[in-house]
Amino acid sequence: MTAVPLVGLLFLLPFLFLSFISFDRLVRYQHTNHYDAWCRDGKPLGMFWKPQGINLIRSGLAFHKVWPSWLFVTPSWATGDPAAMGLLRRYRSMVAIWNVGFLLLVGLVAVSSRVAG
Repeated sequence: MTAVPLVGLLFLLPFLFLSFISFDRLVRYQHTNHYDAWCRDGKPLGMFWKPQGINLIRSGLAFHKVWPSWLFVTPSWATGDPAAMGLLRRYRSMVAIWNVGFLLLVGLVAVSSRVAG
């Protein structure tokens, strides 16, 4: 039973990585296509993407503001933009798969340790 959590985690890690990439693509899309909104949001950076000429502290704070909020609230700049909505759906889907899978994995480990112990 000890291999199951490791295999489960190895299966889920790509979804975590894909959520990071999806967020980067969304922020980069906002920067390119909705620059004024990107500035109003505090010029957030991505997980890996960092535009030149930004203040890393301010952009890091903006990242921490939009990263979780875009999971639950659709930003106004994305509402009428089908490409932005597609990127937002992909980001939300990858995060949901990672979170649900990880919680199920933790639950499986907890149940199996109670049964074994």
